[in-house]
Amino acid sequence: NSLSMLSQMSFSSSTSSDINLFGGATSNGPAGTIPTAATAGAPSGASSVAGSTGAMLTPSASQEDGDTVASIGEPASDPNISVIHDAARLTNWDTVLELCNTQPQYAHYAGPDGWTALHHACNRRCPRPDVVEALIRAYPDAMLDLEEKGMTPLHYACRFKAPREAVRLLLELYPRQGRAAVSRRDKKGRTPLFYAIRYDAPDGVVELLLQVDPSVVLEEQTRDANTSPLALAWTVWAEKMEGRNTLRPFLSPTTSSTTAEGEAEATTTASSPEERLELLKTKDKLYKHWKKVHKLLRAAYGFHKPEQGQNREFRILHATANIQCHVSLFQLALALHPEQASQHDFNDLTTEECTVLHLAAASCATGDLARLVIASLIRLYPAALSVPDATDTKSLPLHIIVEKKHRFQDDGIEIIYEAYPQAASIADADGRLALHRAAGAVGVSSKSWSVENNNNNGQNGNNPHQGPMQDSSIVVNLVRLHPEAASVADNSGRLPLHWIAQTCSTWTRECQAIYDAHPAAIRTRTSRQQHARLALHVAAAAPNARNPLLSKLVELNPRAASQPDATGKLPLHLLCETGKEFSEEVYEAFPNAIREAEDNDRAWTALQMAAACSSAEDDSSQRKHQQQQSSSQCIIDKLVELNPEAALLVDRQHGRTALHWACASGKEWDTGLEALLRAHPDAVLHPDKRGCLPFHVAALRYCKVQKEEEGKDPPPVFKNRSTLRARLAPPRPEFTNHVEVLFELLRARPDILGAGMIW
Repeated sequence: NSLSMLSQMSFSSSTSSDINLFGGATSNGPAGTIPTAATAGAPSGASSVAGSTGAMLTPSASQEDGDTVASIGEPASDPNISVIHDAARLTNWDTVLELCNTQPQYAHYAGPDGWTALHHACNRRCPRPDVVEALIRAYPDAMLDLEEKGMTPLHYACRFKAPREAVRLLLELYPRQGRAAVSRRDKKGRTPLFYAIRYDAPDGVVELLLQVDPSVVLEEQTRDANTSPLALAWTVWAEKMEGRNTLRPFLSPTTSSTTAEGEAEATTTASSPEERLELLKTKDKLYKHWKKVHKLLRAAYGFHKPEQGQNREFRILHATANIQCHVSLFQLALALHPEQASQHDFNDLTTEECTVLHLAAASCATGDLARLVIASLIRLYPAALSVPDATDTKSLPLHIIVEKKHRFQDDGIEIIYEAYPQAASIADADGRLALHRAAGAVGVSSKSWSVENNNNNGQNGNNPHQGPMQDSSIVVNLVRLHPEAASVADNSGRLPLHWIAQTCSTWTRECQAIYDAHPAAIRTRTSRQQHARLALHVAAAAPNARNPLLSKLVELNPRAASQPDATGKLPLHLLCETGKEFSEEVYEAFPNAIREAEDNDRAWTALQMAAACSSAEDDSSQRKHQQQQSSSQCIIDKLVELNPEAALLVDRQHGRTALHWACASGKEWDTGLEALLRAHPDAVLHPDKRGCLPFHVAALRYCKVQKEEEGKDPPPVFKNRSTLRARLAPPRPEFTNHVEVLFELLRARPDILGAGMIW
């Protein structure tokens, strides 16, 4: 079918979307820009709005998913194919309504630029809700169709101020498509909410969007704070001269680049919060932006629906402290509501009771803003430093901030520590000190900053009080201030060295600092609850650990390579089980590990574990998947080379060889399967306890993957020339690899097709 379609295709050399369907110039610009119709040369029988001499899109015979698969560069076989599209482009709403009711199939049409009739209606602010509703009902999937800029009709409705009722129909007429459209981003990464705020959509539009999906407000904080909804509602205005002058009576002239002591003294010039609030209401523009911020933050924290706000109190100070926002927004919240600094959050913004200092410690704010917020809150309510939150871990602010921030001096951690140094010696409910928490977050949060970065930070002025050679690492500073913490085990028997071995990928200066503070940790096991593992076992079983970390741990404790953990597994077993690359250092420290089976009922060898490793299958990242496959190839080939007899072994429970497990885990032909077949050619005809040959196992897994793919939501559809090319593209590499495995197994032994399966 693909070859047949390809032979019939003739792609036009013209790709310009600036030629309309009547042969004249057109524009997909702002609302009110209407193309000029030139009906000369229109095919006979076409309506006045359906004539066509330009590039057309002709529907194919198969439209199972509702998309218009079209032939490009040829005149349409049906002269009326674009009739609804062209009527909408000309704002002929009566014709659009009539045709949607009588010939709804024509609503599927999309022009060369990907615009559907619904795109045009939203772009041109169609004033008639009945027309918008008719277009949606005629072709509901148009709500998720993307034109060449990646924009849906909802993007255009919000960008060009379509009536509120039109937006409501886009969101509520078909709720599933409406919810998907709200969170859909165009090619610039912008959501419909961005355009609604940026271009002052009609009253009620922002509220409608927030009711459907308010999460985008806070989600933007981790993407690009400069183009987030909050930045549009506040920052852009606050950084202008008008905004700065208007805010000056409310805020002190202290800037965010002053010292921590100066930041802590930031106050307003007005005498009382009540007077400041009354003054705020007299400033029209400031009050307008303040209300916008309130609206966005209330929605983001679940206060946009009346039933969700019952028995809950929204505190603006808590909300601004918990996010990355413009410094003036937090300062104004503090000036208007200083009493909220001592008020606890009782399941209001969060699910557990905590103070506003806990919320600030957990925020994504860094640098000057983080230091100002933390110093200001400590000044108003220092008791929060010693208050544990109500989560299961009973965490102090210091426990939280060492996990969430990056730099000890720059991000406010030093301020919290100096205000309450005892917190470094107080354990949470799991027995973990601040050092345990920081060590366990190093690899996850990428807090290991190089000395060069620290030098640059000091020289660039992020913190003028940090010397150029001062280390900003959280772990290094905690060890320097409290070296005894490195010898403290938590409730699971894990030392800080165990925690950092579990999260780091290589041996860093943080690892070295913890080891230097307590060298005996390298020979200390965790509790049996954590399988009585040494640091080498922990790293070998960790998903991120790489050879430099493993090599250093072997160097510091070579005997660990020959010692099993409580599950009977050696470090080499754990390394193979997690699909890492082969470690020569671990192998050379105890070569017999290659032949020894794990000391438990399963009794697998390292080769069986590497073959059955399925971590690559569960990884959603294509890059990590390729790395995992490369590591699997390296380790399986190496294990077969060192111990080819292991390919002959059959496990007790399933009766499978390593070749069975490699097929079941999705290994590719050149990532282990070929080596296994060479080591044991007869394995291809060995049935497991269910009667399945390796070929059957591979085929069943292929079917499983296909079924999972079919159950996923379809990808965004760009209604332009690339749509057809994408459909004619070769299959995805993972499916090609599945077919290659089946082909190679058949080529090795064609008679496996005659082998039956016992179920």
